[in-house]
Amino acid sequence: MRIVSLCSIIALSAAILGGQTAGPETPGFDTAWIDRGADPCVDFYQYACGHWLAKHPVPPDQSRWSRFNELQERNQVILRQVLEVSAATGSQRDPIGQKIGDYYASCMDEEAINKQGLAPLKPELDRIFALSDKRALPGLVARLHRQGVSVLFGFGAQPDYKNSS
Repeated sequence: MRIVSLCSIIALSAAILGGQTAGPETPGFDTAWIDRGADPCVDFYQYACGHWLAKHPVPPDQSRWSRFNELQERNQVILRQVLEVSAATGSQRDPIGQKIGDYYASCMDEEAINKQGLAPLKPELDRIFALSDKRALPGLVARLHRQGVSVLFGFGAQPDYKNSS
């Protein structure tokens, strides 16, 4: 449900921001992918996915490949198109689109990023190098965590392995 909603929002955004699409639509299910030569009672996976697997080998830069990977790749293409349309300075942009586009453009300006070098990180690096003893470490770790840098440990939610409810 969440994936479908996100995809719908992204596709709608792409249409609004320029009408570009990621290419031909891929059906959610295509009966041509069924391997009718396989016995579904013996190997249902081969029966259901056999022809898709044969036509979609694992790309050399991937450790595995599935329809979910295809979906992720397609979503990345759509998101990039939305960002590039938003970053185009000649396009009609609303304030939110302009913020998104300007932020994306600044992140993609490799020349400016490389020109700055470590200068943006210098204040934090100076704080680290200025530590006089281990008693100052908790304050630095807390500061970095407040900035979103998980140092030494991290916090997050996960299920209780002993109680699935």
